[in-house]
Amino acid sequence: KTRAGGNPSLTAGGHQRDAIKQKKESYRVFLACETPEAADGYWQSKRNAAQVVWETKTQVWEEFSETM
Repeated sequence: KTRAGGNPSLTAGGHQRDAIKQKKESYRVFLACETPEAADGYWQSKRNAAQVVWETKTQVWEEFSETM
């Protein structure tokens, strides 16, 4: 999928959306509890979401470059 400017667009797919929702949920738990365990869970979720987004962006750009 390409935007008007020619750049590929990134839409949140299923596993990407789930990772982001998990990160947000972990953050809410961290704010409510403020325990080291909650903080660790949030940071793990944050790292996981960042990895999933990075992989998705890489895949989209690879597919875009193949079509060029």
